[in-house]
Amino acid sequence: YALRWLEGLAPQDRIERAFNWYSRYMDSFLVHFDAVVTNGPALEKRLKNRGVRIDASMPLGIERGHFSPDLRDERLRAALLAQCGLPPTGHLLLGLGRHHPEKRWRLVIDAVERAGADLPVGLMLLGTGVESAKIEARIAGSPHIRMFRPVYDRERLARIVASCDALIHGSEAEPFGLVASEAMAGGLPLIVPDTGGCMEVADPLSSEFYTARDAQSAASAIHRLFARDQRVLRRAALVAATKVRSDREHTIELMDYYQGLVDAKRAGKLLRAA
Repeated sequence: YALRWLEGLAPQDRIERAFNWYSRYMDSFLVHFDAVVTNGPALEKRLKNRGVRIDASMPLGIERGHFSPDLRDERLRAALLAQCGLPPTGHLLLGLGRHHPEKRWRLVIDAVERAGADLPVGLMLLGTGVESAKIEARIAGSPHIRMFRPVYDRERLARIVASCDALIHGSEAEPFGLVASEAMAGGLPLIVPDTGGCMEVADPLSSEFYTARDAQSAASAIHRLFARDQRVLRRAALVAATKVRSDREHTIELMDYYQGLVDAKRAGKLLRAA
């Protein structure tokens, strides 16, 4: 929260140093626990860099049954591109998530507009939040960027996801990357920052990475993705879709880890008793 609240007032490393006391406080009370588990490598790295003890990282999974590349609908894709003022030969990017400053939608919009100067690319934003009015005002003059309310029907959302050409995300602060996992499960390539939860879950063969907080770097990543052989990219994305972690896999790994701790403690007690 400190990084979120104080962004723009001081450099990130200075904010981190100013709040080292809280990391020390966290680490002091964690000594009373047998294990400290976190949900994913991005959060693990962030906490360890602050000196907080982490014993295991258990990446979250998604309800994979909702999402599938097989739900891709070329007629729906053409209709969505038409909403963005582009023909079926254009490229359709999806921006999915709540409208909050830390999601960096304005950076994403800047990147798409820069790439769109010489590439037929549209962006469909699905979401709502405290920045919705600002985002709506920002894209008012853009011919190829459209904003829609969230889609809460999972089956309908899955069809929309599968019918886009790539997911683009702006937040390097994303802890888990669940939206990226859902997009990959739907068969989409990713365009994401080079740090954070989305990067951690992204398949490198079907993703392009850009320097976090850099709109020009993100625009270059858009260019790179659509300059690739799209048939090869599609095959890589389909393979990546089969590897997305499910919520069931997460739960099984977590329970196995806990069981291992219980068994080890029980064995230690038996040895001491003997």
